[in-house]
Amino acid sequence: MKNVRMMLLMTVGALAGGLLLTAACQQMQVDRPPNTAGVQDKDLPSLKKQLIANSSAFYSLRADCEALLRTPLVTSPPELRMRGELLIAKPRKIYLKLSDAGMVFIKLIGNGKEYVVKMPIYSQECSGEYDEPLMPVSGRVHFLPDDMADAMDVGPVLASKIQVLKSYPRRWEILPGAEDKPIVYPATWAIDSTVLTKAPESAVKVANSIIIDRTTEQVLQLDKFRPDGSLRTRIWMLKAGIARSSGEVSARVPEELLIWYPHPLEGTIIRLRLTGVKLNVKVPEDAFSFDQ
Repeated sequence: MKNVRMMLLMTVGALAGGLLLTAACQQMQVDRPPNTAGVQDKDLPSLKKQLIANSSAFYSLRADCEALLRTPLVTSPPELRMRGELLIAKPRKIYLKLSDAGMVFIKLIGNGKEYVVKMPIYSQECSGEYDEPLMPVSGRVHFLPDDMADAMDVGPVLASKIQVLKSYPRRWEILPGAEDKPIVYPATWAIDSTVLTKAPESAVKVANSIIIDRTTEQVLQLDKFRPDGSLRTRIWMLKAGIARSSGEVSARVPEELLIWYPHPLEGTIIRLRLTGVKLNVKVPEDAFSFDQ
């Protein structure tokens, strides 16, 4: 996980500080190549089968969570720290309630097709459809149920789309001013899900991309894109664990997430840590009702 955290810090730092590799740095020679021991080779059908099998292992999930939310739209308080409960049921249904000191700060409800988000702490309430194009709205803080549901279960992300597999060797990069401390990235696969568009002309576009570690086979990142190809949402899976049901069923699920809504949205960052994750729990019938 050290490499994953380094990769996250590097990405966020580069975005915040505008650090780009120069041509000179790209041409610098290193003494030896990075270690590639343990890197696996798999084809697309094998990886898809593995992800779908993991997804199919559970039909519902419950967890306690701690959350931290930061947004440049709000400076008082500069960040929210909350605790709450997460419920997920197939397909893509989600309920998340976050509170502090007995006050409800955030409630997200998605029924698999539509959602409602209530943020009393910011005097906000919004609703919409899953995977709809996101537009900047003055004063609005984004935190959407469909992104949370996809992060916890990437199986549906692969549905009804054609995938392309890309394999990356482990590599390192050097930044100006830090030539003696190269940043090492793990070897990864990227599974890009594509869609065919017909207007204004026929084209193949990437709808989402799943990044997987080629040594641990852990899902590291989920990118979701807008119709114009720009990044809609990026979700890092900082930690994963094996969750179990009351029987013998088990599945690998994220235990810590970092969700980011980049420009042209407001740049909100949400960090979630999950504990006590249980699979195939009984979910109340009204858990995903908007009338609550």
